[in-house]
Amino acid sequence: FKECVKERKPRTPTMSINGKSGRISLNAAACKLLPELFFYDSVTIVKGYSGDRPVAWGFQFIQAEHGPAGDFKIHKVTRDDKSVRCCVIGSKRLARMLVGDGEQKVVCPVTKINDFMLGIDTPQQSSAAQASA
Repeated sequence: FKECVKERKPRTPTMSINGKSGRISLNAAACKLLPELFFYDSVTIVKGYSGDRPVAWGFQFIQAEHGPAGDFKIHKVTRDDKSVRCCVIGSKRLARMLVGDGEQKVVCPVTKINDFMLGIDTPQQSSAAQASA
């Protein structure tokens, strides 16, 4: 009797940004990069510059009990076992800072900076790089 269980490929940690709705979401793989994500309440944005233009964005997750709240509240969707399935930031202002004023939808790879910060390259750059590849 053969088991019919499909092996799942590991998912790439990504951030989806919707400029029209202002929804910024991290998939489960990105959420797993932060061991204490369940306890964070908000996020502060840090920009990395090359000259005068931003080339990378950092998302520093903050616990309200350990200092002032971050710039944006986060909403976590959890499973029954309390693991975080996805994390959402609802901010049209931030989404438009990331992808511009259009109604653009962008998916960016996420990298772990440390145990409380994730980073992405500037979305316009990563979209242009994917188009030229």
